[in-house]
Amino acid sequence: MTGYENYNREAFFEAAIKLKLRGAEPVHTASLPDGLGYEVYLEKSLEALDGCDAICFLRGWEESKGALMEYGYAKSRGLPEIKL
Repeated sequence: MTGYENYNREAFFEAAIKLKLRGAEPVHTASLPDGLGYEVYLEKSLEALDGCDAICFLRGWEESKGALMEYGYAKSRGLPEIKL
């Protein structure tokens, strides 16, 4: 989310709508308030993954240091990936 206008929140919310239409209950950190600090956002996202059954990433996630960490954590837990 770092480096994107409004932290790319619109893309997260749009993806959440698409996932809900598929019957999923999306969880993301885009609704957290501004100003918490990078480490806090990453910690919250990894904590959120503990309650997830699958993962879904936005286009370009491979360029994000945080998303790469989330991906590795999710894969280490055996979570399948949902493609949009």
